[in-house]
Amino acid sequence: NGPDAAEDVIVNDTLPAGASFKFATITQGTCAIGFPLLQCQIGTINAGGTVTLTVRVTPNSPGVITNAVSVTSDTDDPDTSNNSDSEDTTVNARQADLSVTKSDDVDPVTEGEPLTYAIVVTNNGPHEAENVILSDTLPAGTAFNFATINQGTCAIGLPLLQCQLGTLDVGDSVTLTIRVTPSSPGVITNAASVTSDTNDPNTSNN
Repeated sequence: NGPDAAEDVIVNDTLPAGASFKFATITQGTCAIGFPLLQCQIGTINAGGTVTLTVRVTPNSPGVITNAVSVTSDTDDPDTSNNSDSEDTTVNARQADLSVTKSDDVDPVTEGEPLTYAIVVTNNGPHEAENVILSDTLPAGTAFNFATINQGTCAIGLPLLQCQLGTLDVGDSVTLTIRVTPSSPGVITNAASVTSDTNDPNTSNN
């Protein structure tokens, strides 16, 4: 801001804890990265001149992160109150709306004849879902025949069938097919649920 040129200008930017550094660019000078401190040697800035430092980071967890920056010069500064600044950023948790749907074929079924369930898990986004687990409780009054899944692995501990699906990208679906044989007449019920380590904003469809 003048009135004279500022010589040997140095910018120190303290990268926020809880974030991974991606890159930094500057319109004048060079920067040295020594985490968490980013130090840039700008050189001389004429009165009215501006230099822009752009820093990109990726937050690793939800909460509030703070980035602090300060500037110094070998030229006397009559007002040091504006030589530092900080910025707080609120980081929201990643979210993935998982849904599970189920269909049975055939219904009604005759006792002693096979019945097939198709359970579909879908990630409706907006982010990928990590460590997705599908749990299916097989109906009483049936004999388990087999189960297949097009992603992940399943552990069978009757009556509970638990499948580790891993990570589901946005828009991805995984289908679990289960075949059972009813052993007596009546109404049987199959129940399934899905969970993930990623926050789910809508659990009503889980």
